[in-house]
Amino acid sequence: MCVERGSVMWREISIIALLGFILVGCGAKNEFGTVLYAESRSQGGIALISVENLPKLKGGDRLEGIRRLKITHPVTGEYLCDVEEKPGEAEVVYVMGGIALVKGRKPFAEGDIMRLKRRSKSPSPSPVKPVGRVVEVNPQSQHVFVRLFDDVDPPSGDDLLSAAAPIELIRSRSGPVAFRMRKVCDLFQFKRMPDGTFRCLPTLRDAIPVEGDIVIRLSERNLREWFEGIGFDLPETAIQIRKFNLARRKMQMELFSEAVQLLEDVERSGADVGVSVGEVKYLIGTCYAELGDLKKAAFYLNLAASFLPDDPRPFMMLGWVYLEMNRLVEAAEALEVAGNLMPDCAQIWTDIGDIYRMAGKEAEAARCYEKASMIER
Repeated sequence: MCVERGSVMWREISIIALLGFILVGCGAKNEFGTVLYAESRSQGGIALISVENLPKLKGGDRLEGIRRLKITHPVTGEYLCDVEEKPGEAEVVYVMGGIALVKGRKPFAEGDIMRLKRRSKSPSPSPVKPVGRVVEVNPQSQHVFVRLFDDVDPPSGDDLLSAAAPIELIRSRSGPVAFRMRKVCDLFQFKRMPDGTFRCLPTLRDAIPVEGDIVIRLSERNLREWFEGIGFDLPETAIQIRKFNLARRKMQMELFSEAVQLLEDVERSGADVGVSVGEVKYLIGTCYAELGDLKKAAFYLNLAASFLPDDPRPFMMLGWVYLEMNRLVEAAEALEVAGNLMPDCAQIWTDIGDIYRMAGKEAEAARCYEKASMIER
């Protein structure tokens, strides 16, 4: 019975092969680009493909999709051969950062092979050209400072460039493939500075470019999102690094509720964002202190202090949080640690003395006042 059912299944596979599959045996020829990531759209699909074996690929070039399927015996499971299905043609939208974005009338699947079919007679360039990076943002004046790449012509005062940032890391079965990028804002009024950077302004006051954002020139002004290959000077942790930088910018703007959400996301990710774990916890604690959530502030500042035993900042902030909680002795003790890490600061010892006096610890208060006096001599 089992063999008979298997025979029926094999006849069905043979019919399918006659209708659309191409028998290719165990080998494969002309395997150029591979689909690394695919999305279905209402009118077909898009895909990101590798371009290592597709030299001089340009926008407008046509590719032919090949999907390889392994055929095994329906009863024994023995490998028989490979067959190829053609999911349709695709047009190259652009090539950037070691990948190409293609679109077609039918959805693609990760692992599909994309074979060059014909070159475009009028190839289109990439709509996005990276030209530099944001190196500084002044929170008071809103000025953005940009350093251009070496091979980029300097912008004139009337030029319009854009700041962009990664918003999603695209992964395939084999690992990270690309970033989904989004325009943050346009930049204008460029002026060269003595250090070689260019000062400019964002076109939108509520748009927040941050240090590390990519500066681009767009040939399609309405473009809002695109893909950028991992190979283009963006580490896998680029999204978390930007969240951290954006959180610091929001703290400067006193938007502590938004800042702490970003910082806690960075903390949960465990990503290396260029600062220590203790620094992230210190900033989270500072945000909660500013928001008046003293219990959470004390929790994070204690953690920060354990990671940063030689840094006076978490101990100072923890001391003032304990003071607000009326935990006077703990406040004084935390501030004493900070004071010992700042041997030239007399004022902190005066403050500690005042706190001890409030707690009724006159002997401890006198000791701290004496230490402040000795530093001032």
